[in-house]
Amino acid sequence: MNVFILGSGVIGSFLCEKFGLIHDITVIDKDPNVAQSVSDAYNVRVLCNQGCSAKVLAEANIQKCDCFIAMTSDDRSNILSCSIAKAMGAKMTIARASDRTYTDNAFLNYQLHFGIDLFINPAALCALEFAKEIRNPERVAIEHFSNGMIEVQQVTVSATSRLIGKTLQEIKFDPHIRIGCLYRGDHYEFATSQTQLMVGDLVTLIGPSTIVDTEKKRLSPKRFKATQNITIFGGEETTIALVKLLFNGRFNLRIIENNLKKCKTLAEQFPEITVIHGNATSIGLQHEEQIGLVDYFVACTSCDEENILSALQASHLGAKNIMFIINRGDYEHMLQDINYKLSIRKFVSPRIATYHELLPYLSGKKYWEISAFNDGFGCFIQIEVDPQSPCIGQTLREIPWPQGTVAVALCHNFETKVPSADDTIQGGDRMIVVTPTEKQQQLEALFLCKKNS
Repeated sequence: MNVFILGSGVIGSFLCEKFGLIHDITVIDKDPNVAQSVSDAYNVRVLCNQGCSAKVLAEANIQKCDCFIAMTSDDRSNILSCSIAKAMGAKMTIARASDRTYTDNAFLNYQLHFGIDLFINPAALCALEFAKEIRNPERVAIEHFSNGMIEVQQVTVSATSRLIGKTLQEIKFDPHIRIGCLYRGDHYEFATSQTQLMVGDLVTLIGPSTIVDTEKKRLSPKRFKATQNITIFGGEETTIALVKLLFNGRFNLRIIENNLKKCKTLAEQFPEITVIHGNATSIGLQHEEQIGLVDYFVACTSCDEENILSALQASHLGAKNIMFIINRGDYEHMLQDINYKLSIRKFVSPRIATYHELLPYLSGKKYWEISAFNDGFGCFIQIEVDPQSPCIGQTLREIPWPQGTVAVALCHNFETKVPSADDTIQGGDRMIVVTPTEKQQQLEALFLCKKNS
């Protein structure tokens, strides 16, 4: 692929390192020192110039670009350059956007307005990795696909449920809920409208968090789950994104932040959460706040040294699970070698999280497996619908789905949701589908094969 990367900071340089050996990379950076450094380090073409200039992009042959990735620290430059690149012929555009203004579609869909295929927020990707570890240990990839807007939970049907013996057709779950599958006895089953629920069934519920929480109470009315105590160090973008992903009754959240102004802002934004003014690298503060008793300690500051030090101290005091961010690559290999000795549950790198987010889009594939059941019975598949698919223009109820296959997430016009039977499939739509393993070829034929001429 012919890939353009605007901005060669920590993340941009890492993308050059990872993709430079398999794609033709053109890097654009206005800083001559940075441009020279990238040129010396990687086998890429480097242009020292402005990426928001149509003239510069034209001279760089942007019309031959398969993917334009804007990774500068300036959201506006990223969005503007991507919009210009798209208008001049770039097939796909991806912009780094850290400001939540551009991902809030309440008043305007910025992606649709500027013609950008994907927004990426490295801080939010880190928060999502932490949230998946806390909320859903199985790490089902649907949450990643939907940026946390769709949640996956497994609920055991209790003897006190009024739904026992009823078919799914009779139960009539909320239309925004999908049942991906259920585990009964010692095997998985794909649920149909005639499936009757039994005591002990482990049901996989998929949908928006608030609706999943409501529906799971019908399956297990008296199910008790102890509240987990989570302390987050740092009050920056990752923390804000993480709080939003964990903001429900199952978690008791606290934030420790050293900047008083940020503390006040966080307290105003999240009045139900305890915000503590202080530095979590202080062993005295950790003792005072009883960090050793928390279920999760998550360090999310912009300073790697503070994250590591506070995490190590929290581990020493007895915190059950330790997670933190590593912004630079200097410490990654060392931490991978010693994390088992330090009881580190997880550390996340914004540059690695961004790379993994981009990988499917630069692989050239439109169909790939993202998660499989333990017994190999079924899997979750992500599909990008081919514009020549025989299913174009059909609603989900009209599509001849392979038996046992369920569409659980749909991204259409840059908005992700749990699809309804009346949603119409268009070229370029992305879906996550749960399907029996042996039905994959049929599924691929539906959405990727061209119509018979």
